[in-house]
Amino acid sequence: MPAAPQVSPDGFGSALRRRRIEAGLTLRDLAARVDLSPSFLSQVERDITRPRLATLQRIAEAFDTSMHALLGAADPTPAVSVVRAGEGVRLLHDGDPEHGVARALVHQGRDIEAIEVSGAPPDFAEPYSHPGAELLYVVSGEVEVEVSGEVHRLGVGDAVSYRAEAPHRTRHLSGDVRLLIVNAPRH
Repeated sequence: MPAAPQVSPDGFGSALRRRRIEAGLTLRDLAARVDLSPSFLSQVERDITRPRLATLQRIAEAFDTSMHALLGAADPTPAVSVVRAGEGVRLLHDGDPEHGVARALVHQGRDIEAIEVSGAPPDFAEPYSHPGAELLYVVSGEVEVEVSGEVHRLGVGDAVSYRAEAPHRTRHLSGDVRLLIVNAPRH
């Protein structure tokens, strides 16, 4: 008999389900909008599996929001947001953790959204865009960030900010990449 799937305790799937229902969408409706199967989305909502970052981006676009907001939505809104090391919803960029693992650093309901990213893909993936203004700060390693077709090479201590509606993407150049990405959503 196969082992039961491991359910993640952080509630990301429940938060996604709440958002879908609040938007008046069925699983099939959302699946059609983001080109995924209803069964996959059901597994995500039941915290059996996690979407990759590119998939999360498509889901965020369907709700006209950012990946940061969806990641933070799994947490209740306490008076003070403290996310300890090792806590926060985590998602992979793709199947390889070296290509990027994002961790939410802010609980939902804040005027800012923030994620810590460890790693980056070796090649540019599809560009992202979402509401708000964004700041990307390089904690370690070296990356290239492309914003609206313009490429910027960034190393430790460098930062770039831009309107998040502009198509943007990042790739690994060297070292152990760690990034801090802060988004100020437009209300």
